[in-house]
Amino acid sequence: MQNTVFKEKEQSPFTPGIPVPPDLFVGREEELSLITRSMKEVLNGKQKNIFITGERGIGKSSLAAYSREIAEKNYNFLCAYVSLGGVTQLEEMTRRIFESFVRESHGKSFFEKIKTFLKDYIREVNAMGLITFRFEPDKRDLDGITRNFPQALSNLLKTAGNKGMLIVLDDINGLSDNPNFAHFLKSFVDGIAISRTTLPLLLMLSGIPERRYAMMKHQESVGRIFDVVEISRLHGPEIEKFYKKTFEKVGITIDRDALTSIIDYSSGLPTLLHEIGDAVLRVDSDNHIDKNDAVVGIFKATEIVGNKYLNRQIMDAIKSKKYKKILEKASEKFVFTKTDLDKGLSGEEKKVLDNFFNRMKKIGVLKSTEQRGEYEFVNWFIYAYIWMITRKVRTT
Repeated sequence: MQNTVFKEKEQSPFTPGIPVPPDLFVGREEELSLITRSMKEVLNGKQKNIFITGERGIGKSSLAAYSREIAEKNYNFLCAYVSLGGVTQLEEMTRRIFESFVRESHGKSFFEKIKTFLKDYIREVNAMGLITFRFEPDKRDLDGITRNFPQALSNLLKTAGNKGMLIVLDDINGLSDNPNFAHFLKSFVDGIAISRTTLPLLLMLSGIPERRYAMMKHQESVGRIFDVVEISRLHGPEIEKFYKKTFEKVGITIDRDALTSIIDYSSGLPTLLHEIGDAVLRVDSDNHIDKNDAVVGIFKATEIVGNKYLNRQIMDAIKSKKYKKILEKASEKFVFTKTDLDKGLSGEEKKVLDNFFNRMKKIGVLKSTEQRGEYEFVNWFIYAYIWMITRKVRTT
């Protein structure tokens, strides 16, 4: 194992941290059925709203991106996929939406229509030979577009000539804390409902459950606007299909015991599927993954995941030697009681148990449930990571 080289490979099919490519998307049949049903209703003149939600690392962005692919190819929708990380103001949201429409239309048959329609606001940028576009109206015009958002979208759709429209708003953390966003959504949906002109639009938001609750605190009616699509972890057959499909794409074979290990350690979380798959792929040196490759790759992935996704305070606490056995025992279940831990700990470990609970709750690893003396991990991502680092995989 010590002689294994962590080899850099170009063009890895795994995509840690970004949505999975459509050709590697697996599972989510029930969720996709609801989404495609909404697309069909949009084509019949309805305006629909969907909130894709689930825990961190569960694949919300991938599902939203795949939905966009379906909308474009199967239903002739005009699409905008917008990541709103760091955005807190409605006007910047509006600017990014229209900029996304322009960029995603580039190269399509209706691009020139949109470009002509928005010619006063579009700036073409040539960066090192790559042509891209900026949507840059002045403040007064941008305020006007935001105030008359439904009409602006309707005019754009008529110009493009598509049958329907999809807007995906991803990473809405900043906006969900702004009361104006919740009121904007309510006003937007109500305005379309009472308008004489239909707007065949599917508005899709993506975020953790707390983002939706934050908006509902500002405007209770927001909860009734959206059909909620809550996604959970992938199951064994879906994970196996994904790994086989992805490794086959680059001509790599894998032993059954190696595949079983990476399936177990991925915990059904798409983020971990990609991090582990990518690490294992780069460990391999002969286009065939055996158990040893899987072991080295899995533990390489734990280092990457910890450094990329968890803050230093959490990392320091869960790597503490005095908590190692307690964490290993705790991670046998997602939900557990203090009594569960007492059974398998030494006297010294029991002495620090109260301090352990206080520390883990303070840094956001554990939280109390409604049952007295019962605890659960804050989310499956943290639970899966702790499960990974507190267990050893043996080579054959």
